[in-house]
Amino acid sequence: MTDERVEAVAGEGPAVDVFEFADPREFLCAVLEEKKKRSAAFSMRAWSRQLGFRTPSYLSAVLRGTRRLQPNFATKLSKNLKLSDPAATRLELLALRENCKDSSQADLYDRMLKSLSPVRFRTRLDLDRFKLISDWYHLVLLEMVELPDFRPDPEYLARRLGGTVMPSLVASALKRLLRLKLLRKGPSGKIVRGAGQVFAGDGVPNHKIRQHHLQFIEKAKRALLESPLEQRDFRGSTFAFSKENVPKARELIRQVHQALRDLSEEKADSVYRFNTQLFCLTIGDQE
Repeated sequence: MTDERVEAVAGEGPAVDVFEFADPREFLCAVLEEKKKRSAAFSMRAWSRQLGFRTPSYLSAVLRGTRRLQPNFATKLSKNLKLSDPAATRLELLALRENCKDSSQADLYDRMLKSLSPVRFRTRLDLDRFKLISDWYHLVLLEMVELPDFRPDPEYLARRLGGTVMPSLVASALKRLLRLKLLRKGPSGKIVRGAGQVFAGDGVPNHKIRQHHLQFIEKAKRALLESPLEQRDFRGSTFAFSKENVPKARELIRQVHQALRDLSEEKADSVYRFNTQLFCLTIGDQE
């Protein structure tokens, strides 16, 4: 991907790339979250004012999925976010595609979007596989299907995720999991696990896999501070170790992960995350 296609929201920090999104709403939600991370005082109301609106009602409706992103608003957003010409064109095409009702016109927009996309994001399925790894809540929703209280209600599931994910993003994630065949609808219409497999293929760059782990490390930090002791277990060991034994250690860790997965096949009522980190602390040069 060329540098001109990687678009950062104003300020320092990681970029939010419009070429990683097939849904303009998901892109805007990601931008809003990025802005909030950089400034706790930033809000949807503040962003609406930047865009020339007195109230946040329209922007809020777009993010919730109750209104469509209009092309003229996409143009305003492109200017506000200082998107490059290729990125601005993509955002406006996504808005046009979302609003068109004619199938031949929709096909035209799809072809235009495909011609603008980096090679690894040429199809909707490519983007789906990418988002599965880059956004933490997909794997959690996939496991939540096994819980007795699961129901495909985005508002309810967003609350179960701790209120940190917008319901519109939950709805998009469920559709994505269905497209990837990780979920399917049974004969009664109930959503159940599908036959698809989760894997980080060649299409997911290393920095996004690192982002995936960092997201769950942030969740672990929050659990350490907020979860009661009986619902968590944090422990660590520091020891002198031979680098030659790292492969053996990794195999032991793999076995522990598998043992916990086997245990998880019993009747479940919650979704847990088990992180392991093995790393070297003596990183300076030896003398």
